[in-house]
Amino acid sequence: MDLTIHAPKLRNLRVRGFIYSLFLEDTRVINTVVLEIWLRNYGCLDDIFDCLANVEVLVLNDSFWLSTYHYKPPKKFPKGLGRLRTLILAYVRLYEQAHMSFVLCLLASSPRLEKLSIQVPQFAEVTDDQPVQIDCSNIFQCLRKVQLLGMLGLRSELQLIQYILAQSPVLEEMTIGLNEITSQMGSEVKYCFSLEAMLCPRASPNAEIIITTVC
Repeated sequence: MDLTIHAPKLRNLRVRGFIYSLFLEDTRVINTVVLEIWLRNYGCLDDIFDCLANVEVLVLNDSFWLSTYHYKPPKKFPKGLGRLRTLILAYVRLYEQAHMSFVLCLLASSPRLEKLSIQVPQFAEVTDDQPVQIDCSNIFQCLRKVQLLGMLGLRSELQLIQYILAQSPVLEEMTIGLNEITSQMGSEVKYCFSLEAMLCPRASPNAEIIITTVC
């Protein structure tokens, strides 16, 4: 199904299900978008994000990420997400290169982002942790609050943590929640990952790192 929405007064939108493409027309006052979609046409992701330039709150849920495996994102979206303040990414597999690349594209496209929340699926078992390539030229001038939940203690996750801390001059708080699997692997694994995260250089002198584990 091709879904086209023409709604000049639309402020909040939630789209759920299997669709072939999504187009938003004349939605200048739109504020919040929640996407729980599985796209049959991966190539239309560029068009979708071109329509989200005015969005202030964006939520991408589990099924959305299935659409990113065959999509190669740019370093940043051409029209950007210039008004985005809050970005919530649920059930992102940061150990998957396709997912990580898309997350990095979203961050690079969101210069006014203030709050970021990323949740990795619980009970994920990963044996192959590949390093990621990160363009460190982006500065997150407005980012203040970060939540990274379900962390497995992987090298790629630590790279993301280092990246955010080093490029966020006004960051106030980063909460890192360890996955239940990580918590069951023993105190040494948790300690090593936590220590590396705490020792990451921070652009913000006021940045506080909070690490939580499952007892």
